[in-house]
Amino acid sequence: MPKPYPEGVPPEWFMEAEDAEVYLKPNRGFAYLASPYSHPLTEVVNKRYDAALHATAYLLKHHVWVYSPIVHCHELAFTFDLPLNFDFWTDYNFAMLHKADNVIVLGLEGWATSKGVGAEIQEAKRLGLKIKILERRNRDYTFRVYGAPLDASPNP
Repeated sequence: MPKPYPEGVPPEWFMEAEDAEVYLKPNRGFAYLASPYSHPLTEVVNKRYDAALHATAYLLKHHVWVYSPIVHCHELAFTFDLPLNFDFWTDYNFAMLHKADNVIVLGLEGWATSKGVGAEIQEAKRLGLKIKILERRNRDYTFRVYGAPLDASPNP
């Protein structure tokens, strides 16, 4: 029986077998990557963008199909002087979230108090989507189920 995930993808990334089906099959679905962004300091905004960019690249490299509104819209916002706040982007982000199969929250500092991430989590819950937290561990990442204790194993 073949593995439900491609070669090189750590099996502990998947809490349940169907996760591989959702995240990894082309034209089957994608995960929405929620991450904190807005901040009064431009350097913090840029660091958050860099973190979302790195996480998105890491996930895509491992065949986890993901959409990040931060990666997609950061350059647009700066190049065309668009607002950087969640209020401006809510409708657009929710349109993409409604097409997603699951939500991955990038566990950056500030995610738990982010207005945007909070709203995206609430909308994901309303839609019945699974939510996982993606945390950086040195050069790699690990998943944990949303709501699980911080020290919880990524594979219950």
